[in-house]
Amino acid sequence: MCHHFNQFDHPEQNLSLLYDPDCIGFDLESLTLNDAGQNIQLHVSRKENYRYDASSVGFDRSHIGIERLPKEYQIQNDSVLDKNRMPELQRLAPEADCKYHELFEELDAAEEKERRRIWSMLLDSRNTGKRISAKIIDNKLHIFTETYNYDMPELGEYYLMDYCDGVYSFSVSDVSRFMTLYLSREKYLQYYGEYSELNTQQYTSVEEIAAHEKDYAEKGYSEHKLITRHRMNAFQRMQNEIDDLRRKLKRGKAQIRSRDLFGFGEYEMKFVAAFKIIELYKAKTEFRCEELETLRWEGMCVGYYMRSKKRAEFRLSDGRIVKLNRNDLYNGYELGLITIEEIGQFLLKYGKLSIRACMKQTS
Repeated sequence: MCHHFNQFDHPEQNLSLLYDPDCIGFDLESLTLNDAGQNIQLHVSRKENYRYDASSVGFDRSHIGIERLPKEYQIQNDSVLDKNRMPELQRLAPEADCKYHELFEELDAAEEKERRRIWSMLLDSRNTGKRISAKIIDNKLHIFTETYNYDMPELGEYYLMDYCDGVYSFSVSDVSRFMTLYLSREKYLQYYGEYSELNTQQYTSVEEIAAHEKDYAEKGYSEHKLITRHRMNAFQRMQNEIDDLRRKLKRGKAQIRSRDLFGFGEYEMKFVAAFKIIELYKAKTEFRCEELETLRWEGMCVGYYMRSKKRAEFRLSDGRIVKLNRNDLYNGYELGLITIEEIGQFLLKYGKLSIRACMKQTS
């Protein structure tokens, strides 16, 4: 088995996906067997299988941070080729009857064990090294970074800095807290359960850190001056890293998420992506998508709609109405907003779906 946390060619273009448990790729070895002289491969998959399938999309939704694909069982018969000279592939829901059911259960158990191991690794910044990201939380831009105090590991200290509304909040804790900001509360509960914050110290300036030096001495730390210096240096270093990412975000050199994941690098895929963004935000009814067509491209069949409204109207939870077009959905996606509600609330607050509009009000 293998996994990778930086699964993108340009990680700073997809900050919100780098450590998302749903987006971490790993390869689980398939099970190969000989059944009555035929070579059979069994797979448990959560990846999009769009080759020669007109009902699916031409990119892997499991890596774009909107939804986690349902699990499916795949039976690949390498001894039988279809009309396209590809091995025969049978795709089944886990609850379907299958003579290989017990073998699939073994693969299931191995996959679940590996996923939980990776989720555990993601939770602790000691396993990933220094981490930095950006996120819109309650319509405000947060830029945050965390590292472990490797210089004095006997202290067991994690340093977390969260920048929002012009304030640099620096905290020292005995547990890693990066993922509590990185994931939504619902998603954090799903993967890690309730979070309990223990022994956390908060500062907003190096002066505050220096002012608390006597506290370290009272706790019996003989190296209280060294502890103070480490924390002050960490504050300044992390502040500089956040400022650097702020500049990159403002200039478009970094993004929370990139629309390029939809295949905009290929001309033909633009037609598909234009409708798949509507599908991902579950807005086909509002945009009145009609006439599903099939595009054959590089050996694939991908579905897209011939017609839809240019703009659609949505009622938000507070009763306000917002009108959105497809580009608004792309802009919302790039901001890391995962629901129409979030996109609408952001647009009504700032008048524009751009990170610069958000930064202008909070800088």
